[in-house]
Amino acid sequence: MPNDSWMQRLRIGIGAARGLDYLHTGVGTQRGIIHRDMKSSNILLDEDWAAKISDFGLAKLCQINQSTYVHTGIKGTFGYLDPEIFMTGKFTRKTDVFAYGVVLFELLSGRHAVLPDGDDDLSLARWAQNCVKERKLDQIVDYEIRGTLFSKSLKEFVQIGYRCLHSDPRERPTMSEVVVALQLSLALQEKFERCAKPAGLFGFTWKMPSDKFNNEMLIDYKQMHAQSFKIFSYDELKNATQNFQNATISDRRGWVYKGWIDKKSYSSSEAGFGLAIMVTSFHRRPKEDIHQLGKFCHPNLHRFLGYCLEGETLYLVHEFMEKRSLKDYLQEGIETIPFITRVKIAVGVARGLHFLQSNQLLVEGWILDTDEIWLDKEFNAKLFYFDVAMLLYRLRYPLAGHTSKRRQCDINGLGMLLMEILRGKPFVLDYLGREHWSGEVALASNTRTRDLVDPRMILNDSDNESAHELLSLILKCTRHDYATEQALKELEQIYSRMKDGSIDCP
Repeated sequence: MPNDSWMQRLRIGIGAARGLDYLHTGVGTQRGIIHRDMKSSNILLDEDWAAKISDFGLAKLCQINQSTYVHTGIKGTFGYLDPEIFMTGKFTRKTDVFAYGVVLFELLSGRHAVLPDGDDDLSLARWAQNCVKERKLDQIVDYEIRGTLFSKSLKEFVQIGYRCLHSDPRERPTMSEVVVALQLSLALQEKFERCAKPAGLFGFTWKMPSDKFNNEMLIDYKQMHAQSFKIFSYDELKNATQNFQNATISDRRGWVYKGWIDKKSYSSSEAGFGLAIMVTSFHRRPKEDIHQLGKFCHPNLHRFLGYCLEGETLYLVHEFMEKRSLKDYLQEGIETIPFITRVKIAVGVARGLHFLQSNQLLVEGWILDTDEIWLDKEFNAKLFYFDVAMLLYRLRYPLAGHTSKRRQCDINGLGMLLMEILRGKPFVLDYLGREHWSGEVALASNTRTRDLVDPRMILNDSDNESAHELLSLILKCTRHDYATEQALKELEQIYSRMKDGSIDCP
């Protein structure tokens, strides 16, 4: 690792992260690459210190729209290997993320991935995790750069590195998220070096920055997070939507327009070319800081692309959805979806809900309902309008009927949704409400499975068994000590077994 400035190390980290993100996302294609041997020695530096990822001897192609994994012999370099590999034998994009997390702590500490420790060797990953848990960040920082780091820059860097090393691959960030976090860390350091001087050579003590400096830092923070979406001009949206034509209206969402933008620059494009978008207008100003929408980044959340604030009108720009809502597909009289696809949808919903819960992003204005769950062309579930609820509504959307029919964003609400997916029709509670719905489920579980499930579905013996498993999971959702994370793992296991037994699955 170079004994250069902290900013130089950050730039190297950003360059490598961008390269790995390029491999993972495929840049507009349907295939990406899992490197499988990410380590510091495979990051080369040119004469300008620009980082270049090298050595693709173990790399594998993967589909970018799936949770792709590669079953193979365990290969790689000790110190960078994801511990999950030894239990599952699966290499995923999150395997590369773990290895890159080790690289980040190499950049910060100047140490190797494996540390000598008497007769045994200690991994840098575990040592760094322990230092973070014990709040001993000063022990991680390389002696060569101590006293030069701005504490907020260090904190942002350590947070993203720590997330990369999470034991659960699903909790690790994408490389796109890593790039944004490292850019923020660099911006914080650059701003500090322009506005303040260190008070000493060691430790993390500086002169107290002025209020103006603190305000400027806050603005930088917001701008960095805003880089994940775009601030559109009114003219850009006007051109993208062909002068706001083909609008549909919703009683609670405002006017919705379809448009087209370039996939890379997000500039307006001709109809039918580039990325299809939906533009929703609201004749009100947001109640919350709109830059918070940068936090809502997950494959099972409706993709937010940007916004425009024109006078008193707010325009929110999202990716256009090819399919319809889950409610549409559960209605009678239209094409139905097979059982395995319904379980796939349930997995996506649970993943999105778990992300919102674990990051404390749920708000009262959003309700877990079938018309707020939309499906893309491959029937991946996308949770809709959670961001609108956060920005514009502090009270719940008005719902018809009794309050007991309101489906909360908790484990009970997830169970009710699963029952609706299984039955193909709304799971309506009696006047006793949510507290007694476990009895309703228990009563339903005594019914023959074929009589309980949506009659439009054709179940074979294997499907019938999976339906029993799903109903057992729904019963667990009636308990207050059962968590969404547990339900998600069981759903994933059910779906995995169904895929293994299906020749043609979604």
